[in-house]
Amino acid sequence: MKTSFQYSLVLWFIMLLALPKFHAKASGHDIIPFDTLTQKYAYKKEIILKDVSNRELYKKSKSWSEQYFKENKYYKEEKSGTLKSKGTFNFSASIKKGDIKIPFIYTVTYTVTSVFMDGRCTFILTDILLSTIDAKGKTIVQPLEAFEKKMKNFGNQKESSERFVKDSFMEIHKNLAQILPATEVAIVK
Repeated sequence: MKTSFQYSLVLWFIMLLALPKFHAKASGHDIIPFDTLTQKYAYKKEIILKDVSNRELYKKSKSWSEQYFKENKYYKEEKSGTLKSKGTFNFSASIKKGDIKIPFIYTVTYTVTSVFMDGRCTFILTDILLSTIDAKGKTIVQPLEAFEKKMKNFGNQKESSERFVKDSFMEIHKNLAQILPATEVAIVK
């Protein structure tokens, strides 16, 4: 014979299984790091290399940037001890609206700012912009933060829109998450 406690335990277990369906939907913050100070998506990496001058760190980073961003031709020097590089990549995604899949092709542009001090360098990847061409042939450029808000309210199928945003963020993260570790490898060697 089951006790009231056992029934309560079974009921609690069933509610626990159903809980993920009731919690708030995941946001881009769960996939790509979000800087609450600047209110922007940003990746940040600090490397400490004792006994290495800021000139040497700068020289290694500039050499890597010239190679990595060669096809984009966007690297530039800002001031002594700081290097800014811009990169791009493309990805495609589609959103389902009724029985129709609407394809989108995006170009993602981002900035990597490298700051050098003796024995330390900081890399910040931010200013992530998405551009696409709309149905009228007009180019639309928007920050990743605006893209998330706009596309979550796209059309009348909220679940499809949320899936589209999540898939887009996953694709963007897959590309961006590998840049700073590659920079670190170039600097450390």
